[in-house]
Amino acid sequence: MQWYYLSDTQERIAISEAQFLPLAARGVLRPATPVWRKGMTDWTACGEVKPEIFALAVVRDSDERHPVTDNAAVRGTVIGLSRTLAAYNVWLRIFGTIILLITAGVAALLTWEVWTLLKYGIEAWGESYLLSGKLTENRWIPWLMLAVQAVGLLLTGWSGFLLFSAASKAKRAAGSGDEPVLVAAIQAVGRFFIVSTVTFIVTMGLWIGLLLWLGWDTAFPPPEAREEPRITI
Repeated sequence: MQWYYLSDTQERIAISEAQFLPLAARGVLRPATPVWRKGMTDWTACGEVKPEIFALAVVRDSDERHPVTDNAAVRGTVIGLSRTLAAYNVWLRIFGTIILLITAGVAALLTWEVWTLLKYGIEAWGESYLLSGKLTENRWIPWLMLAVQAVGLLLTGWSGFLLFSAASKAKRAAGSGDEPVLVAAIQAVGRFFIVSTVTFIVTMGLWIGLLLWLGWDTAFPPPEAREEPRITI
C-alpha cells in the first residue's frame, strides 16, 4: 500500500508499508510527522496511525538504541495508548454523569432523613424504616446509619469525578503524547474501580447488617410463651 509523508521541508515523499520501521529507526519518521494514504480524509500524525513502529524501531547499524529513536518510540506508544483510552471518552463521561446523579439523589435522601430526625425525633425516623423498638434503647443508631450513608455518598461522588478526570486526561494525552498525563489518566481509572468496589462492599455490608440487627425481632418474633392450664380444686 502506497503511503506519503511530509518531510521537514514540506516535501511529499512516497513510501511503502515496509519502509515505516526503518525510517522510524533512523529518526526520519517521527510521531508528529504527517502521513497520508488513499482513503484518508486528511494528513494525520504518524504516531497516531502507526504507534507500533516507534515501539519496535531499532538502529540497524548499531547495537545501541539512538536517544532520539527511544524518545520517539515512547511518545508513539503513549499516543497509541492514549488514543485507545480516549476512544471511550464519551462512555466515561456518561457513566460519570450517572454516578453523580445517583450521588445527588442520595444526598437529597440523606438531607430528608436528617430533617426528619431533628424535627420529629428518633421514633418518627425509625417508623420510616419499620424498625423495632431498639431505637429507644440505642439512640446512637440513627446517627451511625446516617454517618454510613454520608461516607458512602462522599466516596460515590469521588468515583464519579475520577471518571471525568480520566476522560479529560486521556484526551489531552492523545493530542500531546505526554506520558505523565497518560499515567495519571490510567491511575484515575484504576482508582475509580478501587473506590467503587470498596464503597459498595463496605457501605452495603454495614447498612444491611445494621438493618438486619434492628429488624430481626420484627421479622422473626420470638414464640409466645404457652400458659400452663390451671386446675381449680
